[in-house]
Amino acid sequence: MTAYNSQAIWLAARFHRLFKASPPAAKASQWNEDLLLVPLDIRHAVKPDNGYTADERVQGTTRRLP
Repeated sequence: MTAYNSQAIWLAARFHRLFKASPPAAKASQWNEDLLLVPLDIRHAVKPDNGYTADERVQGTTRRLP
């Protein structure tokens, strides 16, 4: 038995891509404040395969962002 799981690797790679893409849009001096918005960005990103966000699939409705 190995520790390799292709689905887990794909999920981690996707999270890492989203995580790396979010902070460069902000100023370098505010990266630690903007880091808190990364999970929010991930939950509200539309998935290309089904057209829904993770939040819409869990809650069943579209929620308004703060």
